[in-house]
Amino acid sequence: MVDTLIAAVGPWWFLWAIIVAVLGVGRWSRIVTYDQFPPAAWWRQTWAGLTKDHEEWTNLFFCPWCFTPWLMLACIGWFLLGFTAVWIAWAWWLFWGWGALAYVSSIILAYDEPQQVHAEPARF
Repeated sequence: MVDTLIAAVGPWWFLWAIIVAVLGVGRWSRIVTYDQFPPAAWWRQTWAGLTKDHEEWTNLFFCPWCFTPWLMLACIGWFLLGFTAVWIAWAWWLFWGWGALAYVSSIILAYDEPQQVHAEPARF
C-alpha cells in the first residue's frame, strides 16, 4: 500500500509534508505558548486558572518544550487521518501550510527589520 501511495504522489510529497509539519507546528506552538494574540493569551490565562491547584499541568500551554510534542502528535494524527478523506487532507494542508508560511514570513521579516537601539512597540 505504501508503494502504491508513493507511486501516486511521488516521494517529494512526503518531504514537503514533513517541512510543512515542522514549520506549521513551530508557528502554532509559538502562537499558543508565547504570542500575545488575544485568543491565545485568553486561553493561557484560562488554563492557568483551571489548573491552579495542579501546578505541574499549568506549564503545558506556557512552555514550548512541553506543548510542541503534543501538537506534533496531533499534526501527525491529522495527517494520517487525511488518508481516509480528501477534504481532511486538504484541511491539513491549509491549516498547517498557513502556519508554515506564516512562520517563514515572520522569520524573514524579523531579519529584514532594521536593528533598533531600544525595543519599543510600533505606534500607528
